[in-house]
Amino acid sequence: MAFFQLDQTLQSGQSFLTGTSLTLADAFWAMKVLRLKECGYPFDDQHPAVAAWFGRIYARPSFQTEVMGNNHLTNRIFTLKASIENALGVGLTPVLRRLQAARH
Repeated sequence: MAFFQLDQTLQSGQSFLTGTSLTLADAFWAMKVLRLKECGYPFDDQHPAVAAWFGRIYARPSFQTEVMGNNHLTNRIFTLKASIENALGVGLTPVLRRLQAARH
């Protein structure tokens, strides 16, 4: 539910979650999005404005040095694991699709 609300907020055209400048809220939510993306959550399909916002945050040099730092390998391992799980039909993407289909 929270990501749907964030997506609506960001669709208004503002650059960051609380307005025109980066805040602690952006840092907090960026970490949540990063972890879910590593698990294979389909932000591009489900929350495109959040995905675009995260892309801007992720591209920031401070995010790369302070957050990612030595975690690039771990990120790649989790992302690979999620890709394999999704391909086998047991990852977040296929499970989410099944849940959405069951709702309709």
